[in-house]
Amino acid sequence: MPFDGLLQAYTVDRNRCSIDVLLASYGIEPVPEDVLEQHKAEEVRKNPASLFHRRPALHKLLVLTSCSATIASIALFMSCQMTPPSNAAIAALALVMASFMSMVELVLFTRVKRPASWQETPLDRNRAQTLLPPPVLDLLDRIDEGSSGVKFVVGTLYQEHVALDPYLIAEKYDHDSKTTTRSCLAIWDGDQIISIAKQA
Repeated sequence: MPFDGLLQAYTVDRNRCSIDVLLASYGIEPVPEDVLEQHKAEEVRKNPASLFHRRPALHKLLVLTSCSATIASIALFMSCQMTPPSNAAIAALALVMASFMSMVELVLFTRVKRPASWQETPLDRNRAQTLLPPPVLDLLDRIDEGSSGVKFVVGTLYQEHVALDPYLIAEKYDHDSKTTTRSCLAIWDGDQIISIAKQA
C-alpha cells in the first residue's frame, strides 16, 4: 500500500518513547506537575515537626525543671510527715507533688515528632490491589498491559512511621533523549481520590 510508510512514521513505538508520549497515545492526560508539587508542599506544611523537635533546648529545660521540682516537693512532703501539719497543707502539698510528677511524665513521654518527608519506593504489584483505590488500579492496569518498560513508583509522606497521602508515578526510559521520564497518575488519601489522570 502506498500509505504504509506514512502510517508507520506516525505510529508510536510504545516501548521506546517517553512516558508523556505513551500516555498521550492512550488518551491519558497525567496530573500536572505543579499540582503534585503543590500537594506535596501543602502536606509537609500541614504536618510540621513538634515544638520539642524544633526547640530541643526547651525540652531539656522542662525535663530538668520538672524533675527538680518533683524531687523538691517529695522532700518537702516527707519532711512534713515528721512534724504533723494540717490536713489542708498535706492535701495541697500532695496536689503540688502530683502535678509536678504529671509534668515530668508529659515532658518525658511526649513524642518528639520530626518533620514530615516524602519517600518514593517502587510499587509492589503483589500489594497493588490493597494499596491503590480501584480507579487508580484500573489506570495502572491499562498502562501496564499495553506497553513494556513502564515502572511504577509510590510516593508517601512519612512522619514517625505514619504514612500519609500517597501518589503514583509512572516512569519510562526515553530512548530518543536517553533519559528517564516521569508522570504523575494519581494522588489519593485512603479511598478518596484527590487528583487523577484524565482519560479520553
